[in-house]
Amino acid sequence: MNRDLRTYFMRLDAWLDDDLCRQAIACMEDAPWTPHTYTASGSLEKVSVMGDREPDIAYVGDQSLNRALMKRFIEATRFYCVRLQFPWLAAPRNHSVVRFNRYSPDQKMIEHCDHIDSLFDGNNRGIPILSCLALLNDGFEGGELVFWKDEVIPMQAGTMIVFPSNFLFPHRVAPLLSGVRYSCVSWAW
Repeated sequence: MNRDLRTYFMRLDAWLDDDLCRQAIACMEDAPWTPHTYTASGSLEKVSVMGDREPDIAYVGDQSLNRALMKRFIEATRFYCVRLQFPWLAAPRNHSVVRFNRYSPDQKMIEHCDHIDSLFDGNNRGIPILSCLALLNDGFEGGELVFWKDEVIPMQAGTMIVFPSNFLFPHRVAPLLSGVRYSCVSWAW
């Protein structure tokens, strides 16, 4: 086992093709966007840390799009597990529905780790073990994905990253300076 955390971070360039990225963005035009919230420490209350500086999130009802994206998320987590070659790490059996993120100028996401408790509403059981994030567009300034305080992860439309959903992988999205930044995410357990 390698003690360098970067070993457990995987970037997959062009994992989503241009057509799928364009289709996702087109489906988001009429999406029911809501402000992003966090679970307050020590409670189950959802809070907005930065008000209107939080990105917007949505779940899109286009099942064809969701199936196509989920197929790529599942393939990425399987590839990730095979690449590590740990006999005790099997590919996750479950993935959350795809959540879409939209950043407008001056919006950002504060440093956090992906302890996504909202996945487990009583019907689902488990803990998130892998986070999968895909960038859907280019043409914006700012909005860099940053791990471990200062490590900027280069991404372009179609790039997917996979990393463990735990406290060793704190990350944030820097403030968007111009344009609109679209991404999507799914968590695996």
